[in-house]
Amino acid sequence: MDKLAASSKAFLEKTYGCSSSGDAPDSDVEGFLKSSDITAPEIPVDLQWVNSQPLSIHGSLSGRYVLLDFFTYCCINCMHILPALHQLEQEVEEDGGGLVLVGVHSGKFSNEKTERNILDAVTRYKITHPVVNDGNYDMWNTYQIVCWPTLVLINPEGKVVLVSIGESDVGRVVRFVKDALRTCPPTARTPVPHLTPDIAADSAEQAAKKILSYPGKVHYHADTNSLFISDTANDRILQVNCLGEIVGHFPKPGLQTPGSLDPTNRVPVTSLSSPQGLAVFGDSVIVCDTANHRLVTVPLSRGVIEDGSAHVLAGTGLQGSDLEGGKTGLQGSDLEGGK
Repeated sequence: MDKLAASSKAFLEKTYGCSSSGDAPDSDVEGFLKSSDITAPEIPVDLQWVNSQPLSIHGSLSGRYVLLDFFTYCCINCMHILPALHQLEQEVEEDGGGLVLVGVHSGKFSNEKTERNILDAVTRYKITHPVVNDGNYDMWNTYQIVCWPTLVLINPEGKVVLVSIGESDVGRVVRFVKDALRTCPPTARTPVPHLTPDIAADSAEQAAKKILSYPGKVHYHADTNSLFISDTANDRILQVNCLGEIVGHFPKPGLQTPGSLDPTNRVPVTSLSSPQGLAVFGDSVIVCDTANHRLVTVPLSRGVIEDGSAHVLAGTGLQGSDLEGGKTGLQGSDLEGGK
């Protein structure tokens, strides 16, 4: 696997480089797909699953591309790649399917190995694809994984064809998967047998019935004697008075569209995605719009969150990629789509 990981990185860098668009030559993609003869190890039958009944690489998943995402829910790098994987799932499904994303949760700490905690994390991060609990590192060891996150692509014939370590190449991996689906189409595109992604969905529905869902931060504002709360999993902020009554919220109910953003920052903000830190400055609430990679200012009217539009205070809408420091603004963001 080490050699495949090294050759995968070299191929991704050479083929996609810094270009943010355009398909790779069919011959290059097909050649790399056929260059590996590593048979994918099977998923142990006794592992616990979330969002699915047990699946099999060489059984129920046969004929499809399978992308294994080795992660642990305490790993921020693992969380960073989830939006890209979610978008890939949606785009492939719209194009007719043929790809199954399977999260392999190899917990780092003992508390991360229990099914209840994994289910909570899956709900919190809105993961709807199948997740298998690899608490004893069975798959981690057989796939020779060395760190989180690691992406492993398996072709329709059950061969491991790509290994990507870390988060930096996720954009290139996404492009390669799309090119692979186009160049060497899967033989099976129908819904996966026994796939029942409703466990986390049920949990999410139950969470939605509560006022708060995994709130991330709280700020007390003495002047208004109220609390401002980041209702993180509900993609909103709330203002609550001393009686516990909600007196303000942003965005308006029905306008929550997490993930939608304008990287140019030229239009008013109408939604948040996984908001975290927040504080009142003057007549505005400054919110860390975490998943949208920006700071948003939400106006107050007489000390209460206004229903009017918010605006971007800082941020490009893209995750920074300056690992050494010193860059500012657009220079510090990955605008090339390669990382």
